[in-house]
Amino acid sequence: MGSALIPVRTLKPLLAGFVEVPADADVEISALVLDSRSVTPGALFLGIRGDRLDGREYVPEAVQAGAAAVVCDAEWKAPDTLAVPCFIVDDLRRKIALIANRFYGFPSRLLCIVGLTGTNGKTTCGFLLAQALNHLGRRSAFIGTIGSGLIEQLEPNHLTTPDAIELQQTLADFVGRGADSVCMEVSSHALSQHRVEGVEFDVALFTNISRDHLDYHQDMSAYVNAKLMLFRRTGLNIAVINHDDPHENMVSKSIKSARIWTYGLREGADIYPLSVDSSFAGLYLRLATPVGEMKLRTSLFGQVNVPNIAAVVATLLALDYHPADIVDAMAGVVAPPGRMESFERERGDPRVFVDYAHTPVALEGALRSLKAHSSGKIWCVFGCGGERDRGKRSVMGAVADRWADEFVLTNDNPRGESPDQIITDIEAGIESHEALRQPDRAKAIYQASKTL
Repeated sequence: MGSALIPVRTLKPLLAGFVEVPADADVEISALVLDSRSVTPGALFLGIRGDRLDGREYVPEAVQAGAAAVVCDAEWKAPDTLAVPCFIVDDLRRKIALIANRFYGFPSRLLCIVGLTGTNGKTTCGFLLAQALNHLGRRSAFIGTIGSGLIEQLEPNHLTTPDAIELQQTLADFVGRGADSVCMEVSSHALSQHRVEGVEFDVALFTNISRDHLDYHQDMSAYVNAKLMLFRRTGLNIAVINHDDPHENMVSKSIKSARIWTYGLREGADIYPLSVDSSFAGLYLRLATPVGEMKLRTSLFGQVNVPNIAAVVATLLALDYHPADIVDAMAGVVAPPGRMESFERERGDPRVFVDYAHTPVALEGALRSLKAHSSGKIWCVFGCGGERDRGKRSVMGAVADRWADEFVLTNDNPRGESPDQIITDIEAGIESHEALRQPDRAKAIYQASKTL
């Protein structure tokens, strides 16, 4: 890793290798912008064709707002009347990330970056790992579904993995705030859209793959291949892989030269549990590892967190931390918000858990963990997002039907879809229970809690 950011702020070196920029067009650039409404004087406007809008159509507005230069995707002819330099770059979507990397001074070179990908568990693993690294003397930051920032100062964000420009800006900001490591969720969307090009990952962690995002990727093969892009990168030093996942071999074979560590729930992985004691107070685990047995205690709840803990321990061992220091660090970590997060009302009242569980596998894991600790009824309040993989709705209904005693079907961001239709889709998988319907989420939670 280097010692300082080296930002590139003129057009010719920003576009070097992509297009030839004459000396008289080598203007100063003050910002990189994808949205013409965000252009400020001196900005470089990057016009690409998106799924819904074509940024190239907004070049005149960008120039009028003060853009110093324009770069657009191929198959576009610049108007002759443009008063600023304009260049055409093939495959611009992929190259935007590389341009942003140059503009912000190659920030990932100054950071130890752990990329986490998979269907479930990314947030928990990344959040736990960043906390543990802080306990071990690092200054850690996090980027993911629950926010981004230094691990103790997360701020909300709108995407699991930011767009290519925002991502490089965020990494540079972390460097400026003294961070030396980043745990970053890397979504399949981000990989397929090349948002992380130019990021120099030190570690890639694979959690698992199950059905998700098929509204975007169309089929499981495309979804899996998007995930594998993280492991096919050159320069990767360490890969941490879930030994229990059916896609383990595909992930392993995609790796070029990184050292591979595996974790899982059964013998054969590098790190796996010899025994697990679970209670509402937390987990006590004996882990088999290549450096001997490790005994650790955490406040995390449920069997669903055992593979997450094993993944974090595997990563820390791969980074050469001492086992005793890892045990101490894991004793101090807490679950991320909304991940098997426990809320106890008055003493003796039923315990309430909030979990993100947005896939059939995640919902089953959460309910099974609760079932193992409950002698009474389990009520489940859940819904499915609108304009997203419609096929998983009935599957989640079937999971709730099997593992919950009672449930209330409700909204989970219906977007432009009919909430009633989403609930009807979920009900198609329910056979042995009569589900309560309450689209208003607050009322659904209140209804379930008053019934307990």
